[in-house]
Amino acid sequence: MKQKTKKGKPRGASFADVLAHKRQMRAAVEKAAADKMVEVRSEIAGWIYRGIVVWDKGNCRAIPNRFRNDCEYIVWGTNGPRKTEYKPGAPVFPGCYQIPGVSSQRKNHQTEKPVELLEKLLAICLEGGTVLDPFMGSGSTGVACRRMGLGFVGIERDKWYYGTAKQRMEVLE
Repeated sequence: MKQKTKKGKPRGASFADVLAHKRQMRAAVEKAAADKMVEVRSEIAGWIYRGIVVWDKGNCRAIPNRFRNDCEYIVWGTNGPRKTEYKPGAPVFPGCYQIPGVSSQRKNHQTEKPVELLEKLLAICLEGGTVLDPFMGSGSTGVACRRMGLGFVGIERDKWYYGTAKQRMEVLE
């Protein structure tokens, strides 16, 4: 039986219950993200899986009798070890970003991400670092990298999207 507050309302779950639920949810999200990825092995080329960041897109298309797909999950990693220094002023980045998606009228690609979101995500990169985007699409990550002075390597198999990405980045040169 749940405990009650002074006003007689049921009190929430215990801290242990909340922690267990959080662990279960994290495992479920990581599994869902892993299921959508091509097999990625951390020992290949020194890449190390670091976790998942959530992007809350805000308003998205409603589909009757379904949950809305208003969040996307960003799997991130590093090429090699990365120091964790607990010192005053060390940056700590959010685990969830609430930034509206690109409007349909302005999209160059069906799954285009807002450059503002990508700039916030790329703030974790080391100064002068290089970013790999193996699914470049219309090049939003490349645009964010150029604006931030980061190196960029993009891979796109569709020639039309490759051309769009190249054109978007050339405008910034």
